[in-house]
Amino acid sequence: MGPLLGFITIFFIAMSMTRKLVKLTLASVVKRNKLKEKKTSLDLQILLFLQKNHRYFGILALLSALAHAALQFSITGSPSLTGGTLIGLLIAQGVTGYLQEQKKGNIRVLNKIHEILPFIITGLIIAHIILNSSIPL
Repeated sequence: MGPLLGFITIFFIAMSMTRKLVKLTLASVVKRNKLKEKKTSLDLQILLFLQKNHRYFGILALLSALAHAALQFSITGSPSLTGGTLIGLLIAQGVTGYLQEQKKGNIRVLNKIHEILPFIITGLIIAHIILNSSIPL
């Protein structure tokens, strides 16, 4: 059950990280729909859904990461340094997004942090899986 929660966490993190991709592709999809004289298309609806709900995916990622950590700790009896760091970074990601939304603090700095953290989180997830894998390398 622990690894399943880990993969669920990765899924939600991936879904929350799609916002930048959506921003990059949204204009071209809207332009293509205008050329075809379509008001909406399935890919546009998916992109808008991801953009609108990316914060909820992030919240679900944090909650599933906490559940994963609690379950793994109850099984192994020892905390994971990489896992704890990941949870801290997920919290930082949420805080920077919230502060941006509330327009508090230096928005440019918060935006850069909010854009960079997903790459750090992705790298740390890979390290976490490698370092905490029960499969010998």
